[in-house]
Amino acid sequence: MKAVLLTGHGGPEMLRYGDAPDPVAQPSEVVVDVYAASVNAADYKVRLGSYDSMLKFPYIVGRDFGGVVAARGTSVTDLAVGDAVFCV
Repeated sequence: MKAVLLTGHGGPEMLRYGDAPDPVAQPSEVVVDVYAASVNAADYKVRLGSYDSMLKFPYIVGRDFGGVVAARGTSVTDLAVGDAVFCV
């Protein structure tokens, strides 16, 4: 999948657009085909290192997004593949 990747804490030069492994839904998770995403203040603070300093790089930014459920884990019962979702 394509993603904006944070390669380390610092300025905008630490961001790059590239490939990341396709996610796989764990039992209590869903995978969403993202149609739109935003970068907000939380992403900015993560980039600067103001939040979790234990991130594993590269880290995918974009906490707010909307799309369609593409896969779901075995214990997910309140969403179905094909449901439209917005996530924060």
